[in-house]
Amino acid sequence: MGQITLTLKDETIASLRKDFDAFLRVSLKLDPQFTTPSFEDFLRAKLLDNMVPLTEHAVQRMLQGGQYAWAKRTLDKEFPDVVAILMRQANEFCFGFAARS
Repeated sequence: MGQITLTLKDETIASLRKDFDAFLRVSLKLDPQFTTPSFEDFLRAKLLDNMVPLTEHAVQRMLQGGQYAWAKRTLDKEFPDVVAILMRQANEFCFGFAARS
């Protein structure tokens, strides 16, 4: 693999580091087991305008884990039940649904 050396101003590096820290904070908040990339990998992704390699593992784990399976099962099989529950609870608080053809 080739190598490129960049010379950046301190303000630019500080701004990129701030972006990196924010990316890690959000990623770890959404997925505490998120595999954090190195700062260099983050910079490479920004330069290539492609963040997929940084999040690909996390998305794969989510698809194989319970979160996606629960959402898919709910939408595929239990959605009518969810709507019925929402309508029943809305009625308890004097709300209702109106439909028009």
